[in-house]
Amino acid sequence: MLDLRHMPKKKRELTPKMMAFARHVAAGNTYAEAYRQAYDSKGKAETAQQEGSRLMGDPQIAARVQVLIKAREDALIRSSVSDK
Repeated sequence: MLDLRHMPKKKRELTPKMMAFARHVAAGNTYAEAYRQAYDSKGKAETAQQEGSRLMGDPQIAARVQVLIKAREDALIRSSVSDK
């Protein structure tokens, strides 16, 4: 019998809403605000907080946020160097 627990999981693509959430977080919004903007949510604040936290608990989303933050920092550095 094949034990699938130790097999690497196939990476799934992030949805456009997940990508939007990551962009909003990387731009400095709270998880709740990023959730509201990305998912066009008008629901309870508590729900937005829970869903934002749940999304950031996803390793692929968290990694995407880090990539976006790094890209933003690199762009700032390039911009400041080219201004001199």
